[in-house]
Amino acid sequence: MKYVHGLLLLCLSTGVAGTAAAQEEHCPSPGSIRALPHGLYLVDDPGSPRWLGIAQGGVGGAVTGFASGIVRPHADDETIGFLHGCSYHLQRGEILLKHEDGNDLVALKNLPAWERKKGLFGIVYHECTGPAQVCRFSR
Repeated sequence: MKYVHGLLLLCLSTGVAGTAAAQEEHCPSPGSIRALPHGLYLVDDPGSPRWLGIAQGGVGGAVTGFASGIVRPHADDETIGFLHGCSYHLQRGEILLKHEDGNDLVALKNLPAWERKKGLFGIVYHECTGPAQVCRFSR
């Protein structure tokens, strides 16, 4: 009986995770980002995960536009990876917003919008330079 109960829990948790992974979203639009005191930036849309960023040093001011979304591929599948975050131009500098829940494993959607690039030391990543609504992925 314990085996059946454990198997049932495993199936239910897999089903729930599979449902959550299918939720499609995109980098937040610049207009949805609120600047809070002490250099905090927040996107708090009902029904979607919260995005959070912290400005460093002399960086700050109002959000002036979208810069890019970055995803690092996971293993051999180029369409699945870890969301580094979405960056935005501010009046003074840039800020990187990340999911507050820490669930960074994503599947890329709208593949033509994500350009494969190589960074320092040959590190491969995918970059989407917007607009933010075309930088889509599912979790």
